[in-house]
Amino acid sequence: MKLLLQIPTVLIGVLILATWFASLRLVVLPPGSFKLRAMTALVYQGHG
Repeated sequence: MKLLLQIPTVLIGVLILATWFASLRLVVLPPGSFKLRAMTALVYQGHG
């Protein structure tokens, strides 16, 4: 049972670290700011 909980936890951690090292950011746009519905955008921030 513990192994079944550790695998998703490790995968989520690896995805978070890969996103951070690649300088990607998740930006949540509220409704009305860009379109009529809420959206999430993946944005490249770059180094420096």
